[in-house]
Amino acid sequence: MENRADSFNEEFEVIRIQYGIKLAKQIRNITTQWQLLQKCFSKRELLDDIYRNIHKISGSAGIFGYGAIGSIATDVEQQLKPIMDNSLALSVHDKDVMSRQFESLMAEVENLMRRIDGTIEP
Repeated sequence: MENRADSFNEEFEVIRIQYGIKLAKQIRNITTQWQLLQKCFSKRELLDDIYRNIHKISGSAGIFGYGAIGSIATDVEQQLKPIMDNSLALSVHDKDVMSRQFESLMAEVENLMRRIDGTIEP
């Protein structure tokens, strides 16, 4: 029984690391979209994509052990939800708050990648 648990844990760790790598890429893409949105505020489809992707991360990051990233993503999602639900424009305050949240997400991604790089054997 212990061998099955060990096997499961090893397999889950591989999946967790793969998810972490994918997660880092997703957050980098979302951050790039956010930066583009700052230059062209009328691009609603960019905001839709950001919201959709941040919602996915908010729901899944914690499952794989990336709670800090999931928590920040949840904060971003909560900030965006009324804007999305009511087709509102982003206020200056929203933009400032979310820019700081995206900076925090990127810092967490960098930490994540350092941790993953330390666990992957060549």
